[in-house]
Amino acid sequence: MATLYYSFHSPDYDYMNFTIKVVMGIKNEGRHIQYSVNKIELI
Repeated sequence: MATLYYSFHSPDYDYMNFTIKVVMGIKNEGRHIQYSVNKIELI
């Protein structure tokens, strides 16, 4: 299981400034990949 964070930053567009969280897991010897992507708010 891996949890990754990525922050988008745009000097021109305020709506493009946000952070996402990606959670990935691999099962059954690499045959099944499951993932989730969520926009999150950092305080």
